[in-house]
Order: sequence, then structure tokens, then C-alpha cells
Amino acid sequence: MDEGAGVIRERVFARRYGVVEGEATGSAAITLSARLGRELDIRQGAGSRILARPLGNDMVEIGGRVELDEVREHSVSAPGGTRTRDNPG
Repeated sequence: MDEGAGVIRERVFARRYGVVEGEATGSAAITLSARLGRELDIRQGAGSRILARPLGNDMVEIGGRVELDEVREHSVSAPGGTRTRDNPG
């Protein structure tokens, strides 16, 4: 990786939301690019790549590609019960 050129490796852990490690996390890339005020080329996992570019006015352009590593079932607690893909609430 080349931090000076904006090429970094990023990992995100959101255990609070049931995600041990998020692969290709665009929301984290947006926040990081906005806070640093520069373009980033983020590499994650086996082959995921995120490109982020601040546009000004609190906007960030994001794109890239992801490599499917694993499929996980997630549930979200919401008022009225737990929602899943099989039980959308």
C-alpha cells in the first residue's frame, strides 16, 4: 500500500450490529475520504477495491468493485420485532 498516494488497506468491525468484519465498506470509505479531504484507493480482503473522491459541499463520490467472499445472514432489531430477509416484518 502507498499511504502517501492515498492507497490504503481498510478494515471495519461493527460487532454492535452483528458484523464481525465488514468487507468493502463504502460507508467507512465515504467518511474517511471526507475527513481526510482527499481521494482514496482502498483495498480490502481478497479482491475488493473502493475508490472515493471528495466533491466538496459534504459530498463524496464512491465506486469500485467487490469480491464475494462469503454470504452472511443478518438481522436488524427494529420496533415491533426482528427483521430478516425471510421475515421482512
